[in-house]
Amino acid sequence: MPGNVEEGRGEEAVNQEQKFYENSNESRERRDDFFKWVPVFWVLGSVFFLYFVYVFFHCIPLLQPDEEDIVDIAVQQRAQVELMAINFFTLMILLCYAMAIVMHPGGIPENDPRWHYDYNEIQPVNLHERKKTGDRRHCKWCGKYKPDRCHHCRACGICILKMDHHCPWLYNCVGFGNYKPFVLVLVYAMFDCHLIVWTMARSVTDALTNVHTPITTMFTLLFAETVAVFYCILITLFLGFHIWLINQNMTTIEFCEKVLPKDGAKTNYEASLYSVGIWQNCTSVLGSNPFCWLLPFCPPEGDGCNYTKSPVAGDLYPKDPYGTYGYDSPRSSFAQLNADEYPSYKGLEENTPAYGGSIQPPARMFPPMGYHSGSAGYGDEEDSRPSDVASVS
Repeated sequence: MPGNVEEGRGEEAVNQEQKFYENSNESRERRDDFFKWVPVFWVLGSVFFLYFVYVFFHCIPLLQPDEEDIVDIAVQQRAQVELMAINFFTLMILLCYAMAIVMHPGGIPENDPRWHYDYNEIQPVNLHERKKTGDRRHCKWCGKYKPDRCHHCRACGICILKMDHHCPWLYNCVGFGNYKPFVLVLVYAMFDCHLIVWTMARSVTDALTNVHTPITTMFTLLFAETVAVFYCILITLFLGFHIWLINQNMTTIEFCEKVLPKDGAKTNYEASLYSVGIWQNCTSVLGSNPFCWLLPFCPPEGDGCNYTKSPVAGDLYPKDPYGTYGYDSPRSSFAQLNADEYPSYKGLEENTPAYGGSIQPPARMFPPMGYHSGSAGYGDEEDSRPSDVASVS
């Protein structure tokens, strides 16, 4: 483990981390807790309930199976089309949902020496996100250096590549490996809910106005329509948010850190360090073949560890001598600050205590080394302290 991580830290902090590490192991052992599957069962129950009501209380009556002499062909054909649509959307929901649950969101590669503590950096790793000190981000729970956009999930107990959030409705994290099927679940769920809301509305109206309609049929249709409207609004808004994130090449965690920046810093939440154009942003999530974008196959290219920096990132994220956002190594910005305000230190930042040297810089020249007590974020050891382990629901 890097030596500067342990410097300046008291016994109380070490004991706190050790206690949290033990709790983290216990949480991993409880992965098979039945109650954590309740949200998954709720989702499946909602899907099957809406499917059952739509098919047996809406589509089948429109097929007019009891009518032998007089059959409305137009209504019957509409029912056949709607029946095929609901079967297709439901099948795709279940397929994408199963894949989002069982697919691994992506972890730090075990066989890649670049993320091991003993890596000597003979070939420097190209990273865009570093700590305030300019050192590489690392996770002491997993005992590895972290790639860009990687965060430790407290619920799963591992570091997740391009972590978006931990989703209890999937009983899994959403990351580089399963973000596409997660988005497709929202896409087909939105289509499914809109189909039910707009086509079943007439059946609900007929049931309410027909005095001969059984009370159970009337209540079932009305309740299903209400549930479908609620899900339709919720899923449409949620999908719209993720479409915007994809367009910006941004994760939910990154969005939250921009909306709620630490230390009162101002930032542009509509800008992403990794946005490289709408087309490439979409292919980085949905894959390079647009004909497969709506299929839970053809995953995006890449290994989840390396990302291309936006060509305008220098304008969107101006270099900060205090490493507010932690996106770049502070050496270049510090050098400029020192050359302008402290000419005697020009070119000597490598010899300061922050980088293992003996020259003592002015107070504002470098941030403190060792244990940082600020809020979690890209520039901090967000995964190295019990209160700052990333776990977004």
